Amino acid sequence: MIFLHDVIDWIGGYPYEYATAEEVKAMVEPYGLTCSSIIPAQVPTGCNEFIFRKS
Repeated sequence: MIFLHDVIDWIGGYPYEYATAEEVKAMVEPYGLTCSSIIPAQVPTGCNEFIFRKS
């Protein structure tokens, strides 16, 4: 990517709202999925990883 685009993405990127692992599970489980594994982020700005299985 072009450096200028990277800067724009970091400064004015899409806003997002953080969701806890419990909030993610509560949102997905009504669709018939069960969380079989959660790998938490290693750094504060990282992403949690989830493995859901169809129940």
